Amino acid sequence: MNVNLTLEVLNDLIEINGLRIWNYQFIFERPNREISAELCTLFSQMIDQGQHLQNELEL
Repeated sequence: MNVNLTLEVLNDLIEINGLRIWNYQFIFERPNREISAELCTLFSQMIDQGQHLQNELEL
C-alpha cells in the first residue's frame, strides 16, 4: 500500500469516527428526548471510545 493511499484511508477513518462521536453526542444531549439510564450509559461509553480512537488516529 502506498503512503498516499494510507494517508487517505487514515483521514477517512478520522472523519468517520468524528461523525460517529458527533452523532452519539447529538442523540445523548437532545433535550426533548427521553433516554433510559441504560442508553445514557451506552452512549457515554461510545462517545468515550470514539474520542479515544480519534486521539489514537490523530497521532
